[in-house]
Amino acid sequence: MEDIIVNSAIDFKTYLGIVYRTYFAKRIFLIIGIAFVVSQIFLLTQPHIDWPYEFQVLTFFIGFYGLLIPILMYFAAKNSFKKTAFLREPLLYSINEEKIEVKGDTFSSNNNWQYITKLVEREKYFMVRTGSRAFHYLPKDGFKSREDISRLKSIAKEKSIKFSYK
Repeated sequence: MEDIIVNSAIDFKTYLGIVYRTYFAKRIFLIIGIAFVVSQIFLLTQPHIDWPYEFQVLTFFIGFYGLLIPILMYFAAKNSFKKTAFLREPLLYSINEEKIEVKGDTFSSNNNWQYITKLVEREKYFMVRTGSRAFHYLPKDGFKSREDISRLKSIAKEKSIKFSYK
């Protein structure tokens, strides 16, 4: 059977969105919630804590996790996008039942399906996860046909790859 060919090029806005979605997964909210509850338990055991101090703690959590972390992540993603050449160049993916092959001007790679952890479908693209933070970006408009999109899903299903639509 013929390989699925996908032309891919990611822009910074899409890359940043993926970085944010990766970091702000459900588990981070659980960790933040646990940290907040532990700090509240500690504060309740202190007899001299009043509401203004409680407001300061809440402001810290909102400022740190709602403002500082996203701003720092923005600059880290911008720096990574600027320094990593293959993020800025067009890539050609060749996908079949055995592997996913990627070729670009400065980059080439092969991934066997056994190392693929998840296939995430979004409205405009697929994200093939190869680790906790590593991924391949496959825009839907980069596929040659709708049948190739269906074939990708069926290969992932056949290989028992976790699939999610977000």
